Amino acid sequence: MKTGRRKKIIEIKPDHDWHKGKAVRWILDNLNLWDNPEVLPVYIGDDVTDEDAFKTLHSKDLGILVGSHDQLTAAGYRLSNVDEVCDLLNNHYDKR
Repeated sequence: MKTGRRKKIIEIKPDHDWHKGKAVRWILDNLNLWDNPEVLPVYIGDDVTDEDAFKTLHSKDLGILVGSHDQLTAAGYRLSNVDEVCDLLNNHYDKR
Protein backbone atom coordinates (compact mmCIF):
# COMPACT_ATOMS: atom_id res chain seq x y z
CA MET A 1 0.00 0.00 0.00
CA LYS A 2 1.24 3.49 -0.84
CA THR A 3 0.16 6.63 0.94
CA GLY A 4 0.40 10.28 0.03
CA ARG A 5 -0.51 13.50 1.77
CA ARG A 6 -2.50 16.15 -0.11
CA LYS A 7 -4.25 19.16 1.30
CA LYS A 8 -6.12 17.93 4.39
CA ILE A 9 -6.33 14.24 3.49
CA ILE A 10 -4.27 11.11 3.52
CA GLU A 11 -4.52 9.32 0.20
CA ILE A 12 -4.26 5.52 0.29
CA LYS A 13 -3.41 3.90 -3.05
CA PRO A 14 -3.14 0.27 -4.12
CA ASP A 15 0.39 -1.03 -4.39
CA HIS A 16 0.22 -1.58 -8.15
CA ASP A 17 0.06 0.51 -11.32
CA TRP A 18 -3.27 2.28 -10.85
CA HIS A 19 -4.24 5.95 -10.92
CA LYS A 20 -7.21 8.22 -11.58
CA GLY A 21 -6.67 8.12 -15.34
CA LYS A 22 -6.89 4.34 -15.36
CA ALA A 23 -10.00 4.54 -13.19
CA VAL A 24 -11.66 6.93 -15.68
CA ARG A 25 -10.75 4.64 -18.57
CA TRP A 26 -12.02 1.57 -16.69
CA ILE A 27 -15.37 3.20 -15.89
CA LEU A 28 -15.93 4.44 -19.44
CA ASP A 29 -14.83 1.11 -20.98
CA ASN A 30 -16.99 -0.99 -18.66
CA LEU A 31 -20.06 1.15 -19.31
CA ASN A 32 -19.35 1.07 -23.07
CA LEU A 33 -19.15 4.86 -23.09
CA TRP A 34 -15.53 5.49 -24.11
CA ASP A 35 -16.16 6.08 -27.80
CA ASN A 36 -19.88 6.84 -27.66
CA PRO A 37 -20.47 10.08 -29.63
CA GLU A 38 -23.54 10.83 -27.51
CA VAL A 39 -21.52 10.96 -24.29
CA LEU A 40 -19.34 13.85 -23.18
CA PRO A 41 -17.07 12.78 -20.32
CA VAL A 42 -16.37 15.61 -17.87
CA TYR A 43 -13.66 15.31 -15.24
CA ILE A 44 -13.30 18.07 -12.66
CA GLY A 45 -10.32 17.98 -10.32
CA ASP A 46 -8.32 20.28 -8.07
CA ASP A 47 -5.05 18.50 -7.48
CA VAL A 48 -1.93 17.22 -9.22
CA THR A 49 -3.24 13.68 -8.62
CA ASP A 50 -6.00 14.49 -11.14
CA GLU A 51 -3.49 15.02 -13.95
CA ASP A 52 -3.54 11.33 -14.93
CA ALA A 53 -7.28 11.62 -15.52
CA PHE A 54 -6.88 14.81 -17.56
CA LYS A 55 -4.23 13.08 -19.70
CA THR A 56 -6.50 10.07 -20.26
CA LEU A 57 -9.40 12.05 -21.68
CA HIS A 58 -9.83 12.49 -25.43
CA SER A 59 -9.45 16.01 -26.83
CA LYS A 60 -13.25 16.26 -27.24
CA ASP A 61 -13.80 15.53 -23.53
CA LEU A 62 -13.79 18.14 -20.79
CA GLY A 63 -10.99 18.17 -18.26
CA ILE A 64 -11.39 21.03 -15.81
CA LEU A 65 -8.80 22.02 -13.22
CA VAL A 66 -10.23 23.90 -10.25
CA GLY A 67 -7.88 26.37 -8.62
CA SER A 68 -4.25 26.12 -9.49
CA HIS A 69 -1.12 24.19 -8.76
CA ASP A 70 2.44 24.97 -9.72
CA GLN A 71 2.75 22.33 -12.46
CA LEU A 72 1.58 22.47 -16.05
CA THR A 73 -1.85 20.90 -16.50
CA ALA A 74 -3.28 18.58 -19.12
CA ALA A 75 -6.75 19.96 -18.35
CA GLY A 76 -8.25 21.86 -21.24
CA TYR A 77 -10.09 24.26 -18.97
CA ARG A 78 -9.60 25.95 -15.63
CA LEU A 79 -12.00 27.37 -13.07
CA SER A 80 -10.84 29.48 -10.14
CA ASN A 81 -12.82 27.88 -7.35
CA VAL A 82 -15.72 25.65 -6.32
CA ASP A 83 -18.19 28.53 -6.73
CA GLU A 84 -17.31 28.68 -10.44
CA VAL A 85 -17.88 24.91 -10.71
CA CYS A 86 -21.33 25.39 -9.17
CA ASP A 87 -22.06 28.23 -11.59
CA LEU A 88 -21.00 26.09 -14.55
CA LEU A 89 -23.18 23.18 -13.50
CA ASN A 90 -26.15 25.32 -12.54
CA ASN A 91 -26.04 27.26 -15.82
CA HIS A 92 -25.87 24.01 -17.79
CA TYR A 93 -28.85 22.47 -16.02
CA ASP A 94 -30.90 25.66 -16.06
CA LYS A 95 -30.82 25.62 -19.86
CA ARG A 96 -31.98 22.01 -20.23
